[in-house]
Amino acid sequence: MKVREIYTPGLATIRPTDTLVQAAQTMVLGSLGALLVEGENTVEGIVTEADLVGAIALDIDVRSAPISDHLSPSLETIDLDDDARNAANRMRLGHFRHLVVTQDGRMIGVVSMRDIAALVGDDVSPEP
Repeated sequence: MKVREIYTPGLATIRPTDTLVQAAQTMVLGSLGALLVEGENTVEGIVTEADLVGAIALDIDVRSAPISDHLSPSLETIDLDDDARNAANRMRLGHFRHLVVTQDGRMIGVVSMRDIAALVGDDVSPEP
C-alpha cells in the first residue's frame, strides 16, 4: 500500500508567534496531532501534541509561550508514492509520529501513526 492511500491531504499551519494554547486549540478543533509552523516564505518546523505535553510538564505558561520556542525544527518527509510500511518503519525507528508528505518536492499533506494504526485496524477482525 502506498502513502497516497492513507495520508491526510492539506497542511494545517500555525505562525511561530502564535502561542502554545492557540496551537492546542487548533489541534483540538481540527482533530489534529501536529501543525506545521509557517514563517515568512518558509516552514520553520512542526509542533506536535508531544511538544505541548512537554511544555505543560515543564510548567511553561502555554498562554504566552510562542510556538517558535517549542517547535521541532527538523521536518521528516516521505514521498506520496512511497510504501506505507516504509512510513511506519521510519516513524518507529525515528521515534516520531508524523511525516510530511511530498510530491515533486512540494509539501502536500501529512501521514501520521494514527493513519498507520487505522490501516492496521482495518486488517484486524474482531474476535467473536
